[in-house]
Amino acid sequence: MIFKEIAIKTTTQASELVADIMQDLGSKGVGIYDLNDFKELEGEVLYDYVSDEVLNQGDDVYVKGYFTPDELNDILARLDERIQFLRDNCPFDLGELSYSIAETDDNDWVEKWKETQKPITLGEITIRPSWIEGEVDDKTVLIDAGTAFGSGQHETTSMCIRLMQSIGLEDKSVVDVGTGSGILGIVAVKLGADKVDAYDIDPEAVRVAKENATLNGVADKMNIDSANLLDKTSSKYDVVIANITADVLIGLSNDLGKYVKRGKDVIVSGIIKDRKSDVESAFESKGYQIVERIEQGEWVALRMTVQWR
Repeated sequence: MIFKEIAIKTTTQASELVADIMQDLGSKGVGIYDLNDFKELEGEVLYDYVSDEVLNQGDDVYVKGYFTPDELNDILARLDERIQFLRDNCPFDLGELSYSIAETDDNDWVEKWKETQKPITLGEITIRPSWIEGEVDDKTVLIDAGTAFGSGQHETTSMCIRLMQSIGLEDKSVVDVGTGSGILGIVAVKLGADKVDAYDIDPEAVRVAKENATLNGVADKMNIDSANLLDKTSSKYDVVIANITADVLIGLSNDLGKYVKRGKDVIVSGIIKDRKSDVESAFESKGYQIVERIEQGEWVALRMTVQWR
């Protein structure tokens, strides 16, 4: 099948924001082509991970998304609006934000997307794309994200994993709201969680998450199902994780607490810095206590406790 590849020229600092725009617009896959992402791997034979395309682009940074030809006109109109919003509201260097369009087939763009992925270590956990060979132990998570969100590269995901390790998950029950590739639920099991429920509204994400759970040998401890947020559960958990968007999190602040055991933890991420105060105010007004806040790039993640349950 033929796809239209949209490549946006930007900066390292803004690349995750641009990638989020592509994701929100419904891209079948999003790749960030930035040599800076790979420089930390120079001691691990840089050329094993980086394609010639990335090496030859030098310091230029590109974010690429893939869309069907019949949706392109609508996508471009919405893309122009989102780019203008970034220009009007972001105080840091966004780069040119110019874009080009090329034609590619599905096999080509999947292979190009794979070239943007790399192993990443976050505390005890190592996230490794399934197609890259390397040592695998009980703290290694193999991920094939496919077109589902969640390969461990995004700052919002990596912050969740850091917060999960800060509280310890041994023998705890966990729910992952909007699981994407299943990465956070799988990490939870690898960190000792006894039971993990994982939900996503996208059937493709559910399929990918189930495959990744099987790939990592944790399918017996995970219940992965298609649902709109928490519509299919009435359980109370030791840990609730929601890596979504600021607006969805604000809406969830009304009801999320009823799924958490008293005194236990809620981890939320996907919050752009400009919306941090909005999200914090929404949760604090409902009685949540913010106990840990971390920031990475232009993103914020929170760990909160619920005392009234």
